[in-house]
Amino acid sequence: MMETIWAVGEPGQHLALPVKRIIEASGGIAHAGPAVAVALKKLIVTAPHARVLICGRLYLAGKVLKQDRWQPS
Repeated sequence: MMETIWAVGEPGQHLALPVKRIIEASGGIAHAGPAVAVALKKLIVTAPHARVLICGRLYLAGKVLKQDRWQPS
């Protein structure tokens, strides 16, 4: 079950929809969130076992995993 949807923009994502358009596309369910790095830090404290769904280009997913310091096993 989903609890929160954050729409975030990352620098260099020139093909991404603006945060405002993402929120509109969600029917107003999503809200503007912090930068990805800030969101990940907050999750570690508030919900350490939370699952994160990244929607966007594969490049963005890789960037987020790198910021999270994830390493393949």
